[in-house]
Amino acid sequence: MARNFWCITLGLVLIPVVGSAQTVAEAVSDGVAAPPVVMVGGKPFSYGPVRALQNTGIKIGDAPLNGQTVYTENGQAVDIGELIASSEYTVLTGACLTCGAFINSFAGIEALERDYGDKGIQFLYLYRILSHPERNDYIQPFTIEERLMHVAEAKKLLRVKIPFVADNMDNSIRLTWGNIPNPAFILDSEGRVIYMAAWADPELVRPELVNLVGPVSKPTTVADLDVKKDYKFNLEPGDVTVPLIATPDTMYPLKLTPQPSDHPFFAKLRAEVEPQVLEGQPGKLYLGFRMDAMYPVGWNNLAEPVEVRVDTSAGVTVTPNLVYGPDPNVVKDKSPREFLLDIAPEQDHNKSFSVTINYYACDDADTWCIPISQQYLVQLEFNPTGGKVEQRFWKAQRQKTNPNFNLEEFTTDGS
Repeated sequence: MARNFWCITLGLVLIPVVGSAQTVAEAVSDGVAAPPVVMVGGKPFSYGPVRALQNTGIKIGDAPLNGQTVYTENGQAVDIGELIASSEYTVLTGACLTCGAFINSFAGIEALERDYGDKGIQFLYLYRILSHPERNDYIQPFTIEERLMHVAEAKKLLRVKIPFVADNMDNSIRLTWGNIPNPAFILDSEGRVIYMAAWADPELVRPELVNLVGPVSKPTTVADLDVKKDYKFNLEPGDVTVPLIATPDTMYPLKLTPQPSDHPFFAKLRAEVEPQVLEGQPGKLYLGFRMDAMYPVGWNNLAEPVEVRVDTSAGVTVTPNLVYGPDPNVVKDKSPREFLLDIAPEQDHNKSFSVTINYYACDDADTWCIPISQQYLVQLEFNPTGGKVEQRFWKAQRQKTNPNFNLEEFTTDGS
């Protein structure tokens, strides 16, 4: 697995990190410093989340999460402070099905729960935005009901015992802790922070629990558990009836708002642009529609092909503004429908536009096929909770730090 990236065989210079239990090192080769790395359980992870957690200003003794709404696995909206108050201590970590750090660490956190779950310590996973949409065909939910569908999927696939709570659709919990993917917090019954780290490393959490309630005679190991230990990431779509289009190496997700619809958004839009577009320069606009893996639905190819229309106001020009999807020689499929358009924003004008998709959908059981028309309002603003797609965001970023990085060999990583 290609996890080490640029830090292989490099010397290490320690950098102190205040308020973090994790060791940070800056790689140096031939006198040139590479981006810093945080060592988690002996593995190199990104330093960025450490810095982001520091920048929140959260300190030991603060209670930053109380008063914020989360959703239990059965869909009940609750104040997370009330859940925290139900136990003497709470271990809270971030989770999603596309996060390499969560996948790498959850089994170790489960082992901690087996040892300390009956000693006044509750464990919770916070299911939040997807770190890397499109891994294993998972895409960002639009509603809390869809996020809870992800929760049910995660419980089934990973065979975990620790319960999940889902972040609200404003993503307020994740934003409170610095918009980072997989931190670990230990909180007392008042919600006050006892311990926090940017990465949920079980090897570092265990000593903290020992300090709180004492050691166990025979610590549980990952090998003792019946959790899934071979979860892998696939970057390509599960259905490749329609090949993916070529895109620029670096594209940033845009904020978008699905407009009211009579149907679920079976096919969900992801809108991205090249970096210079966000600075008012012309560039490429990517519009990608993917069938949501949570729904047993596909494209009906016996009907008219997908139609996508972009309506702009003064301030933005998109060319062409009307495009049609492919017409595969199969009855139905679930391949992405992707479009790469030219976009030219103007200075000091409204920076939004609407996207309308018209398509026909069929369920997998062939019990219905219906026409669907749905609309989105898209803003020419970077979406900080959009997640990062390797193929269109990380490829160029990683190749800058490791020229030998091979996206096709990439399976999992620390974020």
